Amino acid sequence: MPLNTTKNRAPHVDPPKADKVCFHTAVITAALCLALATPTTAQTGVGLVVRSWSENQQSQLNTQALLLNKTETDNADARFRLQRYDLSGRWRSDPQQPDFMAGFDTTYINITTDDPALPERLVDQSIAAAWLLTEQDQVNTLWLVVGAGYAGDLPYAESHSLYAQANIIYTMPVSKEAAWQFVLNYDGNRVILPDVPLPAIAYQARASDTLSYSLGLPVSSLTWHPQENLTIRLTYAVPVSINAVVEYDLTPGWTTFAAFNGQTEAYTRKNDRDHRRLFFQQRRLEAGIRFTADQQAQITIAAGYAFSQEFNTGFDLRDTEDLAEIDDEPYIRVAVKVPF
Repeated sequence: MPLNTTKNRAPHVDPPKADKVCFHTAVITAALCLALATPTTAQTGVGLVVRSWSENQQSQLNTQALLLNKTETDNADARFRLQRYDLSGRWRSDPQQPDFMAGFDTTYINITTDDPALPERLVDQSIAAAWLLTEQDQVNTLWLVVGAGYAGDLPYAESHSLYAQANIIYTMPVSKEAAWQFVLNYDGNRVILPDVPLPAIAYQARASDTLSYSLGLPVSSLTWHPQENLTIRLTYAVPVSINAVVEYDLTPGWTTFAAFNGQTEAYTRKNDRDHRRLFFQQRRLEAGIRFTADQQAQITIAAGYAFSQEFNTGFDLRDTEDLAEIDDEPYIRVAVKVPF
C-alpha cells in the first residue's frame, strides 16, 4: 500500500505540511519489503518508521490468534494441529513530529503432532528503536532503526537463535504526489541472504484520488478504489510473497473483506550447529468482517483455508530440503488493534 487514498484520509492542510504528512508517514512500500520477507518484523524493521499512523495516534497495540483445524503431515500421515498467536506494538515520541520510535513483535506457534521431524513450538520475538537523524526542509528524512531478536524452537535456549537488525531509511519527495524511498537493510533472520545487507528502492505515486501505486525492488504494490465503498490492494515481494485484499464498506464502521496472503518464516533449531534453519511456509485464503470504532480501534473475525503448507530446512530459501508437507485445512482468525 503505497500512499493513503482511503476515503477517511486526513483533512486538507497547507502544502508544506501536506508534503510531510504524505511522504513521511504514509509511504510504506519499504516496510512491506521487509514485513513480507520476514513477517514478524513488521513493527521492529523498516515498518516501525514508515508504516502509516492514525491522526494524533502515539502508540498502537496489535494482537491476533489463528487456529488451524486438525490435519496430517505427509510423514506416515502423522497428526498435526497448529495454533498461532501474534502480539506487536509501537510507540512514537510525538504524534505530530516524532524523532524517536520503539516497537516490539512476538510470534508464538504451538504445534501438536506425533511427527518426530517437527518441533513442538516456534518462537520469534524482536524489539527495535528508531532515531530521526536528519530532516531537510521538513520534507526529506533520514532514519536509523536498530533492533535484535530471537527466533527458534526453544525460547532463549540457544545463542545462535539470536539475530540483529539494522536499517537506514531515506525518503525524498519529488512532488506533492510522488516520492522516492531508499532503504539499506540488514536482518539476521531474513529468509533470503540473512548475512548480507540489502538495498531496496521504491517510487510511489498517487495517480488520482482513486489510484496509487508503487514500483520498486523487491516490492511493487497498487491500491485502487473503483467505487466509494470498495478498495483493492495488491502487493508482490520478490521472490517471497504475494498478497491481495478486497474490502467493501457495508456501513460506517463495518467492513467485509476477502484476502489472499502467503508468508515464509525462518527459525533456528535446538542443537543445530550447521547454520541450517527451519522454514515454515503457508498460503491462506480468507474472508471476514471488521469493525472499526471511532478512535480507530478494530476487531477482525475471519475464516479461511490454509494450503501449500510445508516445513523445509536450509541456510536460506535458495537451497532447502523438504522436511514435511501439511495437508490443506480450514482455520479461524481473530485480530484486535488498539490505538492510544
